[in-house]
Amino acid sequence: MDPADAHSVTIPLETLTRDSFAQFGEMLTVVGSPLPHVYGAAIEPYRAGRVQAVTGVEWIFSRHFVREFRVQYLERHTQFTQTMIPLGGDPLIVAVARADAPLQDGLPRIGEVHAFLVPGDAAVNLGLGTWHEVPFPVVDGSVALLTSHAKLSAGWAQLGEDGEIHGAAETDEEKCDVLARAGVRLMIDVSGLASVPSAT
Repeated sequence: MDPADAHSVTIPLETLTRDSFAQFGEMLTVVGSPLPHVYGAAIEPYRAGRVQAVTGVEWIFSRHFVREFRVQYLERHTQFTQTMIPLGGDPLIVAVARADAPLQDGLPRIGEVHAFLVPGDAAVNLGLGTWHEVPFPVVDGSVALLTSHAKLSAGWAQLGEDGEIHGAAETDEEKCDVLARAGVRLMIDVSGLASVPSAT
């Protein structure tokens, strides 16, 4: 289906807090009391979250360029918790749905998808199986640090004939086309942001 021919559904951009994001994973930020350290007051380490994996985890530096704020795909991974860390102080937008969200045509129902602004001094760690879209940058060319694993990243550019990835067993990648399955252009409302560059 041509995106121009589909009707649009818009979801609001929500405030990221530990409570608001808890059903999707963990918000990683400075919270609570710092752990004791031999350097005393010179360093304040905080236990923000934990990476879980059944396979070796790798780090991916990813430069993101502003694109249409449309949730084109929803994907999920069950072999590791994917962490998304904005670098350089630039925020990111993440679109997510719960791992146990009710499905329609193999995709979380549109009403189950949420979008959050991740500030540049925080991060998110998605729970196992949490549905998500690749992060949206707010600043063109911003860099993020992501967790992945070799089988997953090796298949990122390998869409099948139907425009999706169905390699859950082999690559831990299940990537579904929202427009093709739900028949809607799922847009994120970014009108409340002070400055958002154009994706055109």
